[in-house]
Amino acid sequence: VSTQSTGDATAAAFVFPSPQVNGTAGVVCRLLDANVPLLDTRSDVEFARLHIVGSAHIPGDKIGDRCHELPPKGSPLRVLVTKDNVTAVTNELAELRYKAHELVVDDEELWRCVCNAGIGETGPRARRLWKPSPFLEANIELLETTGGRRALDLGCGSGRDAVFLSERGWNVTAVDYLPRLLAKCEALATSLRVPLPTTLSWDIEAKNREKPLHEHFDGQFDLIHISRYLHRPLNDSLRRMVKPGGFVVFSTFMTGCEEFGKPRNPKFILEAGELKTVFGPPDFVVFDYRETRASDLRPLQHICACRVLPGESIVDVAASLASRNKR
Repeated sequence: VSTQSTGDATAAAFVFPSPQVNGTAGVVCRLLDANVPLLDTRSDVEFARLHIVGSAHIPGDKIGDRCHELPPKGSPLRVLVTKDNVTAVTNELAELRYKAHELVVDDEELWRCVCNAGIGETGPRARRLWKPSPFLEANIELLETTGGRRALDLGCGSGRDAVFLSERGWNVTAVDYLPRLLAKCEALATSLRVPLPTTLSWDIEAKNREKPLHEHFDGQFDLIHISRYLHRPLNDSLRRMVKPGGFVVFSTFMTGCEEFGKPRNPKFILEAGELKTVFGPPDFVVFDYRETRASDLRPLQHICACRVLPGESIVDVAASLASRNKR
């Protein structure tokens, strides 16, 4: 099996021995290392015919269009390439600021080792490389104690968070202005064989909208999720659209990000502590509030807040949330 390490300017070649006990163990150890996922860039047909257990799959000529399916930048990544696509794949990954930890070249020896080691499988199902919003993922178990499963993902983009929620059994409505992003959301759900979120292509910032946002939906939501989007005129509707006992999970850029990149317009940048003011007492209890930095150092503000039930005290709700989070 021929591999190339991309850590040096001159790639070093490693040759595994014939698939006896030691050789097979080496192949299994390298290709099934959970800390370094394998991205298979062969065609759909080749992947379905035979692939390595636990590998992800994006055809080499689709990486640019499906970059939202890649792992967070900086993550180690082993890439299975063909002799025909190796240059194009490595160049495309480099343009997207990804670097292959190691290249594994498709050849007969590779698949002989895979079959002998029992680490091959057939069919189109592939591993997921992408991750949802870290803040959403950190709070998901608490969110699922509400009993309800109706969620709104506003400004959903390519749909990773919407699909993550759908995968966990939520009935998701995903809203974005751009139809091409909603198409990616639907394709992502289809590839994972999870229920398709309800997608709405809608300009929610339109000045000529005949009624406020909350009047466009039938009933309220157990969860409203917003990531890296801000339009302050919607705040009143968002507060109304959360069902009593439900949650709002909101993460976006805050003051200081203009030093590192976009956005620079104050309309799209939170002031310090702003989310605690919008989604705080007396109508909401703040369960989790954080200020962090993205990988490019832009500061982010996050809040997970629960809407207070009629007649409940802030203290009682806070105690209930703390108790539920410990289970």
